[in-house]
Amino acid sequence: MQKYWADAHNIRVKVIEVKGVCSANHKVGDEWIVKKLTPADFCGAAYCTLYPTIKTLAFGGKIPWEKNGEVRVACSDSINTVIFSLKAI
Repeated sequence: MQKYWADAHNIRVKVIEVKGVCSANHKVGDEWIVKKLTPADFCGAAYCTLYPTIKTLAFGGKIPWEKNGEVRVACSDSINTVIFSLKAI
């Protein structure tokens, strides 16, 4: 399995909006470059929500509603929602 990830794209994950108070203290402008593993300072619950999209983009897949290669995904907290931008780089 490791050999497949070697050729995968890195994904830029960026916080573009915070509604309420993020319990992981993520702020607008926070950014990570990810591929397979959860970054050390990233909310695990949010990463679980983002991971299917990260994996799709990492392997060259497309999401029908992406614009200019960017996909927006919200974390699963419906009261304190963080909106992320994901883009293959």
